[in-house]
Amino acid sequence: MDPILCMDTISKALYQTIHSYIVHNDIVSYEDWHYFRTMLLESSEKQKTVDCAVLKVLEQNCYFDLGMFYISYLFDTGLDNPTTIKQAVHFLEQCYLKSFENFDSKVANELLDHILVMEKSFPNFFTNQKAIVLCLCGDFDKFSSMWSNVLDGPTKCRLMSTIFIAACRYRCIGWIWPLTMKCPFTLSAS
Repeated sequence: MDPILCMDTISKALYQTIHSYIVHNDIVSYEDWHYFRTMLLESSEKQKTVDCAVLKVLEQNCYFDLGMFYISYLFDTGLDNPTTIKQAVHFLEQCYLKSFENFDSKVANELLDHILVMEKSFPNFFTNQKAIVLCLCGDFDKFSSMWSNVLDGPTKCRLMSTIFIAACRYRCIGWIWPLTMKCPFTLSAS
């Protein structure tokens, strides 16, 4: 379980509330998100917990279109929490891998802009997230400059499937072959 969202009674209630709302509202406007988020924030003590929980429930239930819309909503309300940004990147990657038709490169680029701004206050905190978003946006030159100097072995292994899928989608498969790794990895895609 995500350490941010340990499953105490409050977290279970939060998840159930979010799930119930999403199941009954497949079309959600900015005003709807604002009202719902405000209600959740009143019953929870931490903003990051609410936003991360919403993104996690949306991902777990494969509501990728709503999740992309929720991330856009967060841009307008001020996406400035590092933990929420990390969860948004995770959601974006899962959307890219599992529901590409709902992936929005504009959201990915705006998320990258937020990461670059936040990186000034939190150096090295967003390295993995920056690499993921660069890859999802097809910016393989910047991504490859991070490959050998910044990313560690386990991170490289975890990202390899995402990298491979992105390179195929952007028709840049030849870009992958120069990447070196010192650990075994498995490619899997569905």
